[in-house]
Amino acid sequence: MGRSNTLFYIACAGFILGIIDFDLFNFPISISIAIALSSAVLLSVVLVLVRIGWFEKRKISSQIIIWPTIFLLSFSLGVIRFAYSIPSPSPILRSMVDTTTNLIVVIDKEPDVRDFYTQYVARIKKIENANEYYSEKVLLLADSYPI
Repeated sequence: MGRSNTLFYIACAGFILGIIDFDLFNFPISISIAIALSSAVLLSVVLVLVRIGWFEKRKISSQIIIWPTIFLLSFSLGVIRFAYSIPSPSPILRSMVDTTTNLIVVIDKEPDVRDFYTQYVARIKKIENANEYYSEKVLLLADSYPI
């Protein structure tokens, strides 16, 4: 297995583990951005040192530094990518949590009927007692059979 293949597999493993880590443990984005920036700087410094032959003079393998740096950089990029792919609800909808709210919606897709529930993708048109119109999608779950 060549060096470029090894770096590719390390980068893929780091990216996938970053996505899994954020999904399961909600890894902080600020720490991930700090890791990404520091890894990019460290990788740049190491590549410059490799270019001028610093590692060859000291008989040190640059792979000891490059591989973990590539892993940390791709890990943090996986966390950042997954964090920004999740849409965040609007502040108005977030403020209505645990309150009774009347919404005027339009069903946007065909209902997805499952064994015990049905999923509806609805687009909010208007919130009762609000003067503004919205165009935000929400996922509604309804029991398929009355309980």
